[in-house]
Amino acid sequence: MNKNPYNKKPRVSAILIILVACLSFIGAIYVNKLMFPKPGTGAWGKIISPIAGTTTGTQVSVTVETKNLEPGQYVWLVVDKPGIGLSWSKVQVKSNTKFIIIIYEDGKKEPYTLSIYSVHKTINDQWQDWLDDELFGGLPMLPDSRRLDSVRLVLE
Repeated sequence: MNKNPYNKKPRVSAILIILVACLSFIGAIYVNKLMFPKPGTGAWGKIISPIAGTTTGTQVSVTVETKNLEPGQYVWLVVDKPGIGLSWSKVQVKSNTKFIIIIYEDGKKEPYTLSIYSVHKTINDQWQDWLDDELFGGLPMLPDSRRLDSVRLVLE
């Protein structure tokens, strides 16, 4: 009888573990792409003002322009707090336009990031529900791939 320490049984279980790990990784990538698909390749957005580094009060006049967004993409102006990984949606705006809007930003007198995101219907509906329900806690930040532009500002 051969008592080889390199018996095939352990290899089968190791192969099975590797296969399950690979399938889990592929599944995670698929779910990420399904939940957070990238904007169309030509999607473009820019926060024209305020410029990065500006000190703002609680009412912030924002000028934004977006172009080349496809149907089914929604544009949101959002305040991000990367240090804590949360966002506060401010307003959904029309795609493929230039607009000026005043947002209200209150909180700690510290730096914050103002971003524009392109999102799909599910995220759009979640953010709209969050606004409609007047919830105060932040929402998890989206992946950077969804952000069209951002500026770092300071609340005075």
